[in-house]
Amino acid sequence: MNSNSTDLRIIKTRQNIKNAVLKLITEKPVSSITITEVAKSALINRKTFYRHYESVEAVIIEIEDDILETLLSLLNKNNSSCLEVGVVLRYIGTTIEMNKDTIYKMIKMSPEYIYSGRLKELLRKSTEVSVRSVVEVKSEKTLKILSQFLVTGVLSVYSDWLINGCKESIDFIVDVTRTIAYGCLVQFIPQDKLKNIDLY
Repeated sequence: MNSNSTDLRIIKTRQNIKNAVLKLITEKPVSSITITEVAKSALINRKTFYRHYESVEAVIIEIEDDILETLLSLLNKNNSSCLEVGVVLRYIGTTIEMNKDTIYKMIKMSPEYIYSGRLKELLRKSTEVSVRSVVEVKSEKTLKILSQFLVTGVLSVYSDWLINGCKESIDFIVDVTRTIAYGCLVQFIPQDKLKNIDLY
């Protein structure tokens, strides 16, 4: 067997395991999910599971990493604009839409998921970098509060959007969150910079 087919088998097996965990977390708490249940759902044996992951929690961490990788790849594609708040907010929307089924299941597992943990912290840091590039804030504490406020608000909007069946278009949600961000940040942005930023 050549290495390409081996690699594809590994990718497929890991994806089957992740799909099995995502299915199970909608049915029961993570702490109640056994390796045997995951293996059965993924149509593998326990030994195969342990060849790829050490625990169910490790699978969930990789699922999160997949979501974060989507955002990072979008940001890295556009180096010059990724410092703009509007672009970051647009990419957050794109990332959430691309992974909406997975994120919905994660929220069902734990309603607090979207408000805490590594996903929120990466979004906060990305937003802080973009906010720093356009606002004149002397205090690092103020900058942190601004980015925290924006990200928590944006994630709350997307969480509600997902839970209620994604009835509005993603473009509508992105436009509204960008408008709100503009209203929040405009008093911190010097007038001469307003016309040069991609925010509103």
